Amino acid sequence: MSEQFYAKTDQTYAEHIQAAYRAWRETVEEKMPLLRRLSQEYGFDLERFLKGSLLTIAVHDAGKMCEPFQEMIRAKREGGSFDLRKNYRHELLSFELAARAWSQVNAQEPLSPVPVEPLAVVGHHRPVDADLRSFDRERTLAPPRILEGGWGEAISLARQLFQRQGWELPGLCAAVSDRDPYLSLESLIGIEGVLGKLLQRDDPVRVRVLYVLVKGILEHADWHASGGANARYRLEVGPEEVTQQIEGRCLSRGGGFQGLLPFQEALRETTGNALAVAPTGSGKTEGSLMWALRNARDLGNGRVIYLLPTMVTANAIWERFSGILGEECVGLNHSGANVFLLGREEERQRRGEQA
Repeated sequence: MSEQFYAKTDQTYAEHIQAAYRAWRETVEEKMPLLRRLSQEYGFDLERFLKGSLLTIAVHDAGKMCEPFQEMIRAKREGGSFDLRKNYRHELLSFELAARAWSQVNAQEPLSPVPVEPLAVVGHHRPVDADLRSFDRERTLAPPRILEGGWGEAISLARQLFQRQGWELPGLCAAVSDRDPYLSLESLIGIEGVLGKLLQRDDPVRVRVLYVLVKGILEHADWHASGGANARYRLEVGPEEVTQQIEGRCLSRGGGFQGLLPFQEALRETTGNALAVAPTGSGKTEGSLMWALRNARDLGNGRVIYLLPTMVTANAIWERFSGILGEECVGLNHSGANVFLLGREEERQRRGEQA
């Protein structure tokens, strides 16, 4: 494999695709019960769905093999500048390759007459509407040159991923298509495109479910691959560890630990709904966390969502839960979350410099 192609300034194309594949594996393995249920409810073959999902992972960034994208990455890596007006959105080029592969996969094993996989690829960064506003620049630009060996590397990697799953990727030649990908996309989803007619040949609700699943898994895997993070779904911390955290905090403050309060004990052992009423400072937060972890474990390791009335209390609870579960396992979502987290990171750096 050539090392000249980059997907990110700090990731070669091959590294990024392999990382996305690992995240895809972790995701589909964890969500398999849900995928099985949906396949039964909406009548699609699960293995065929997974093949299409893997196809999106394998080729979603193939368009980055084009000359302007690699020039832009090279400029960033060397501290130079790049005229963004010359850029060409790689998703559009990836869409062309995905459509070629999808036509062969779907001919052998039909999933839907609607090409949900290519649509997920072209929309994995920005929304795609019928007016194609996201591609205004590409409307007027000629498709850029694919660098020599680029298409071949992308197809070779895609084939390897399929082989690792015990599947075969239908033959894709490394020759660059002479079709304009913008015109291909316009003929599908443009104002006069054929998408509406294709939807009439399938249940629109079913198509929406397939599209959301394929696109969601792709974006999830791509995000984790770009950040170098594992797609973790299981919290290693349970109610028992929270109890130890409470004991440790009491001892660190010079006090004694007499055990959990009765309502905390009850919450820790309760499955199903619970309502806790206790004075401020009595340990409702830890009690509720133990209840949530117990029930999340029983529900197949679902996510814990903690709702609070103000940003200040949300920030405080984020810090407490981060201390218990680890920052990599706790998210914060409100309008000022980025500012808060950036401020904490800057404060951490200042302390490091002072030390």
